[in-house]
Amino acid sequence: MPLELLYDAIKTPIEVDLTNWLAAYGLDIANHTDAIWMIKLSATDDDAAALYVGTEANDGLAFVEDKALLYLKDFKQLTPGRTYRFGFGLRFPGDERFREVAIEDNTLKIVQDFIRA
Repeated sequence: MPLELLYDAIKTPIEVDLTNWLAAYGLDIANHTDAIWMIKLSATDDDAAALYVGTEANDGLAFVEDKALLYLKDFKQLTPGRTYRFGFGLRFPGDERFREVAIEDNTLKIVQDFIRA
């Protein structure tokens, strides 16, 4: 099913639970104001085609019952089969953590995590 049809069918955004991932880096989701969530998603083969999903106001990122959920509302522009990367920058200069994801069968699958200091 094309991604556009999937969105028409479910009428809800895809959710990615980042809780364990954030906790692995020592980020306290109970005090999530410690981080500025500059969530960026771009194709790994075309950084110029960056798609910004979040802002400093945490648009697209919700904290629900001690879970950090990323709502991927604008991802219908993505192409299945391509690999995309999203990440977030913390307040500390130069501290960015990224996770690579891939769209397979209309779901996002984790490829790898890495830190750029």
